[in-house]
Amino acid sequence: MQITATYDELFEQAKQTTSFYLRAGKREIDDLFGTGYAEQHPELLMTFMQVAHGEFKTSSQQKSLQDLNGESL
Repeated sequence: MQITATYDELFEQAKQTTSFYLRAGKREIDDLFGTGYAEQHPELLMTFMQVAHGEFKTSSQQKSLQDLNGESL
């Protein structure tokens, strides 16, 4: 699979993904611990974003390898 996006498009996509992780993390943390908890504990929000990024990176790399090898789940 070839990436056809420009660097500007990839940068914009990265900003949108980061914003999505940030909003989702705040919502999830506040739902779990109470309103305002994420704002009071930015280190927890940062960890949420790092885990979400790591999970996506690992999953997408695995999928790419499967696609290259012609494997399917």
